[in-house]
Amino acid sequence: MTNGLFKSLGNYGHARATNFMSTQSSTDFEWSVKLVSGWNFFVGIASQLKRENIFIGTNDQNAILYRSYEGHKPDIKVGSSVIHPNVTKHRTGDVIRFRFQPHAKKLLIDLVRI
Repeated sequence: MTNGLFKSLGNYGHARATNFMSTQSSTDFEWSVKLVSGWNFFVGIASQLKRENIFIGTNDQNAILYRSYEGHKPDIKVGSSVIHPNVTKHRTGDVIRFRFQPHAKKLLIDLVRI
């Protein structure tokens, strides 16, 4: 991540948050991703991060990921399992907003159309 912009180096890439989230936290966490180009990506939250060039859901069955790939409607996965198929299709410039509410043990994912 450089100046707030993420750029992968090849087929796989990752960024690590500066703060660790926990259900024991006293504050909510929020982050967002603006889609600037391309359609094949996974973005979300993971409980463990192995720096290997493979799909993160393979290493972490608790990872919650918003997934988009060309020719398919976006969906949301936990690990390798789809939990919300056919999520609203996004466009370049849209923002995906994530909010983690520790006390409620909720992760909210919203698509903000720009």
